[in-house]
Amino acid sequence: MARELIEHPLAQQTMKRMEGAKRQTPGGQDYWLAREIAEILGYRKWQNFHDNVVARAREAIEATGGDASHHIAETSKMVGVGEGARRRVVEYFLTRAACYLIAMNGEPSKPEVAGAQAYFAIQTRKQEILEVEVKDRARLHKREKVTAALKRVSDVAKDVGVTRYDYFHGAKYDGLYEMSAKEVGRHKGLRYGESLLDRAGHLELSAHAFQADLAAEKILNDEISGEARAISINREVARRVRKLVISEAGRAPEDLPLEPEPIQAVRKRIKAPSPQLPTTPKK
Repeated sequence: MARELIEHPLAQQTMKRMEGAKRQTPGGQDYWLAREIAEILGYRKWQNFHDNVVARAREAIEATGGDASHHIAETSKMVGVGEGARRRVVEYFLTRAACYLIAMNGEPSKPEVAGAQAYFAIQTRKQEILEVEVKDRARLHKREKVTAALKRVSDVAKDVGVTRYDYFHGAKYDGLYEMSAKEVGRHKGLRYGESLLDRAGHLELSAHAFQADLAAEKILNDEISGEARAISINREVARRVRKLVISEAGRAPEDLPLEPEPIQAVRKRIKAPSPQLPTTPKK
């Protein structure tokens, strides 16, 4: 896409008009009307826009196995035809995906089309950034829940007489993974110095948080006393959680995949300033 086309006043105006023409369904999904898009993109003849641009967008959707009617939904509307007369014409509801394809199939030499392409490129990038942030925050929240749960069970264990915390927490690994923490790290391919919980995925983190909270509850509710008994309870609860994970997820905790990057990278990304993007002109 030529830079001079994007910077053309018509392209800038198109970006503003695309945002202004956006509507939302009751469920919060964005959509546009085809005849409004045709006018915004500079197509004076509806038939030309319909038979070429809309048709190519429909073909592109179907070529990927999609149902074009889900993205280009036919409807109708009444329009004026002069001297107070009105007639019914074909109209289409267009999803964001359909509008993007229409923009990509428009005449590339038109500044209006360049503006529409830029508009959807910007909106798509913003959505991608938002989705990454949502996923990052969910993972960080889950990791913090594990930290809190481990602190709680450690405090409970201390109150009932546990002093050898390495044995107490080792019992969890023995029950949950049927191997030691070091063996789990080797099995999963962790690098030297990496923490399992800093690379664990959502389900594995959930298993750790659940196990710790459940063990704390059982120790308290059963009025467990003494280090040996507390260690035994921690292992017993971990074994039950292991069985649940295998039953529901279809694989053992040690075979659950790791996240590609450690949680520290996620924390850093969340704290970093938001990426600078081109902005859609304000209304």
